Amino acid sequence: MAWRRACSILLLAASLAGCGDTAQRPAARVPGVRPDAPYPSPRHGRAPGRPVGVTVTASPAGPPVARDFLGLSFEARDLPALAADAGRGDLVTLLRSLGPAVMRFGGVTADTQTVYAAPGRPPPPGMRAITRGDLRRLGTLAARTGWRVLLAADLAHDPPRVVARETADAAAALGPRLEGIELGNEPDSFVSERLRGASWGFAAYRAQVDADRAAIRAAAPRVALAGPDASSGIFPLRWTRAEVAAEHPALVTAHFYPSTHCGYTPAVSDLLSPRTRRIETHMVERLAAIARAARRPLRLDETNDISCGGQAGVSDSLASALWAVDYIARAMSAGLAGINLHDLVRQPDSYAPLAANGEAALRRGAIHPRAKWYALLAARALAGSRPARCAGPRAGAALTAHCFLAADGRLRVVLTDFSATAGDRLRVVLRAPARYAGGTVVRLRGPGPAATAGIRLTRPGRLRGRAGRLELTVPPASAAVVTLDPRSARR
Repeated sequence: MAWRRACSILLLAASLAGCGDTAQRPAARVPGVRPDAPYPSPRHGRAPGRPVGVTVTASPAGPPVARDFLGLSFEARDLPALAADAGRGDLVTLLRSLGPAVMRFGGVTADTQTVYAAPGRPPPPGMRAITRGDLRRLGTLAARTGWRVLLAADLAHDPPRVVARETADAAAALGPRLEGIELGNEPDSFVSERLRGASWGFAAYRAQVDADRAAIRAAAPRVALAGPDASSGIFPLRWTRAEVAAEHPALVTAHFYPSTHCGYTPAVSDLLSPRTRRIETHMVERLAAIARAARRPLRLDETNDISCGGQAGVSDSLASALWAVDYIARAMSAGLAGINLHDLVRQPDSYAPLAANGEAALRRGAIHPRAKWYALLAARALAGSRPARCAGPRAGAALTAHCFLAADGRLRVVLTDFSATAGDRLRVVLRAPARYAGGTVVRLRGPGPAATAGIRLTRPGRLRGRAGRLELTVPPASAAVVTLDPRSARR
């Protein structure tokens, strides 16, 4: 049953959150999830596979990763249905399993399909009005899950007084759980979306934003404003820089998709390709540089693997989950404030981390996890830690490694093997300071990179070695989150 599956996810997440604890209490039984067998110490035999070395240091290389770094982005049109799920179905249990996070409501429907309800102002034809009652139910969802909310107001149709009213109602309904208000979604694309004429540009956008800001300041002066929420790619960075210089948002927001379904048919091999990782690294480092220069946090509040809804059989595959684990760790290492994986909750074969099988299922709250949800769960343990210096395989290799240092001294290493060659198993040799001699490993795996079913995240399995040297096998098309415990060397 759906509720049993959601409860299983929560139990699994609880066991992952305690990954590496000194007290190895028996974990709760989780259907479909089994612990890995202990890996042999090098003194008693080597793990099988082709050797690859990763050197991990306990030297921090950046600021702490935000506790609420992870999150989801939903279409504004789905706000009423998802807010209603605060009192039914699986959504609350699933969101709680990820811990503190941010849900964002925006997407293209924020300006093309929704407006805010105002007395005597019926919504334009084909558009839906979000109501004060919807915001109250959203406040209940936020309270029950522990998540904060980033809300995009309609910039294309709502006048300043309506935007201010929505902001004030959101502040009343959400209180401190309101992360901020965005004014429009991808305003740099309003001309191509036929929401504005050819004369539209940043100057016209700024004039409208300034009018909205003045109205918001009068109605809800304590609400933080975020923006510009520009579209994906190099050109929108001009809007991002201009927004920072002209509007000084409390939170800088941007979008990014390394591939697209618009005019192109992505394949699983695209998600496994080192070229995709180079594109991602280039973008997150440029965004991080903007944030550092502005001394403002920058959140990728809408991101995923393939824009235009993703590609069925690719965006919902094991390869997409492996892509997400590596991408999240890459964004954390760059110093971004957070990411929100975009979720088309009504389309299970899209890039959605959580999805419902149709409208009726969504109304019942019957929401289930998809491939990328397990990637988010795997990355949950990294929140609050600091990027650490580590040396792994050369750039372009199939194996990637990202390292993090927790406040309690634990080291976590995210290993992702993008190889699609069956039988090409790697024996990863982790070299760390001598005080690390054991720990745990959580694995993300499935039948193969193109698999859209049978994807799972294991419960923590023990990892043993000798002081400063541990080994584990990493099969092709899999990921592992290794936690090295400094206390293990004293046992």
